[in-house]
Amino acid sequence: MIFNDLRQYLATLTELGQLKTIDGASCDLEIGAITELASFRKSCPAVLFDSIKGHPKGFRVLTNFLSNRLRERLVFGVSNDLTDPEAVLYWKGRLKNYDPIKPVEVKDGPIKENVFQDSAVDLTKLPWPKWHERDGGPYICATSSVTRDLESGYINVGSYRFMLLGKNKIVAHIGSGHHGDVIRKNIGPRASLVRSRFVSVKSRRC
Repeated sequence: MIFNDLRQYLATLTELGQLKTIDGASCDLEIGAITELASFRKSCPAVLFDSIKGHPKGFRVLTNFLSNRLRERLVFGVSNDLTDPEAVLYWKGRLKNYDPIKPVEVKDGPIKENVFQDSAVDLTKLPWPKWHERDGGPYICATSSVTRDLESGYINVGSYRFMLLGKNKIVAHIGSGHHGDVIRKNIGPRASLVRSRFVSVKSRRC
């Protein structure tokens, strides 16, 4: 099955009884604890947190959205009737016939429903959970972060951890040797010129 966006995926999970919505949780350890407890359940639901303490309704956090066999297969378009070895062979076959879709540039789209620039940027408006007691601060984890090498123009999409430092400041943990790390080292003192876009998801642990 092909999903056009995250909303459609969530609607499908709701129909399948795979989504649990929780209102009123706190970013201070509570979201992390609930996510962890849910992940150990055999039925392990995806968990959607809404009306989070200190944030308006609609500023949501989704966790465990890939943390079971059925949901993983839904995302990758693999039948749940296949055994695990059959699923691996099926996916390898799909990769051999990989045919990228050419991008179409448009002036607007759903991704631009909420845009904040310059002095209007305030990352604290978003819910940043502190997942574990000894964490250095609140994190957004398993993000899809888009970076571009300023010299070659090469674009990379990576998954990194971001910790909130202030209204318009975050710090990223990028493992040595990853493409994002190579781009960062190439930039060097020009790091302030980097622009990155990220979408937060969290599958289990941070």
